[in-house]
Amino acid sequence: MSTQTFTTSVPVVFGDMDYARVLYFPRLFHYAHRVMEDWFAREFHLSYDRFLAEAQLGLPTVHAEADYAAPIRYGQALQCTFSVRRIGSSSVDLRFRFHAGAAELCEARTTVVCVAMDSFTKRPLPADLRAALARFLESGSVQP
Repeated sequence: MSTQTFTTSVPVVFGDMDYARVLYFPRLFHYAHRVMEDWFAREFHLSYDRFLAEAQLGLPTVHAEADYAAPIRYGQALQCTFSVRRIGSSSVDLRFRFHAGAAELCEARTTVVCVAMDSFTKRPLPADLRAALARFLESGSVQP
C-alpha cells in the first residue's frame, strides 16, 4: 500500500500560550483536532460539522498522548503531517507530527471512536470514511 501524506499548517496564536511563553500542553490536542477537521474538508470532501449533522455520527477522542522534542513558541509556523496508524471496525488511531521548518517539535497520537450523536453508542465506521482514511494508513499497518 502506498501511503498518501496529508500536511496542513497550524498557526500558533497568542491565546494558546502559557505563563512560560510556550504552547499550553492541552492546546496541542485542540490543534490535532483542527488538523483532523482540515483533513475531513480537503480529503473526505465533507466538513466535519456537516459529517456530524448529516451522518449523525461523531468521532470523539477516547485516548490521547503526546511526546515533545522541543517547545512550541508563539508565532511559529507549524506544519502538521497527519497519518492513520490503525483502522478498527469503529475506531481509528491517528498520528499528528508537528514541525517548524525541518525540526520535529512533537508528535500526538489519538484514538477516536465512531458514535451515534444521539446516544453516543459505538457505530461501525462508514465505508466511505474507512476508504478515505485507508489512503493515509501508515506503511506496515494492518487494517482488519
